[in-house]
Amino acid sequence: MVTADHNIISPLQTERLTLHPCSAQIANLAYGGRRMMESLLNAHFIPDWLDDDGRALLSYYAHQLNHDPMMIGWGLWLIVVREQHCVIGSAGFKGKPSPDGTIEIGYGIAPSFRRQGYTFEAARALTEWAFAQPGVRRLTAEALYHNAGSIRILQKLGMRYTHRDGQYTKWELVK
Repeated sequence: MVTADHNIISPLQTERLTLHPCSAQIANLAYGGRRMMESLLNAHFIPDWLDDDGRALLSYYAHQLNHDPMMIGWGLWLIVVREQHCVIGSAGFKGKPSPDGTIEIGYGIAPSFRRQGYTFEAARALTEWAFAQPGVRRLTAEALYHNAGSIRILQKLGMRYTHRDGQYTKWELVK
């Protein structure tokens, strides 16, 4: 849900997770602000997710949000396991919906938390959120052709395989 100032979106709750839309304040702390990030989220970051790649992703997203605050919700959502108060990864969209109502979803979870259903749980919640937004009609995704785990998540979401492009398989779900 978007609040009155149009750039704060409420976290999403699932059975085991809280998905926090990553704010500019949090993303801007990617380098050197880990403790403040953890304080803002009331959760610690798993070291095998907030590595150099995780920080680079947050930094890139901070740049996007600083340029366009209305990107919030259409980028990263941080995945928190409520019971353990830990950020285990992120999921989200690769930008705002296109003029034809298409968005692309992506996700990444710390290796130590894979194969426990967290990625599917987060992706399902974000898919439901996206299709509840005005104008969103189609969700796409890509997965490396040999990444059976990611492909299985896309299948469980109800996505349909469309084609292969090099090393990637392409998928879609139409509202």
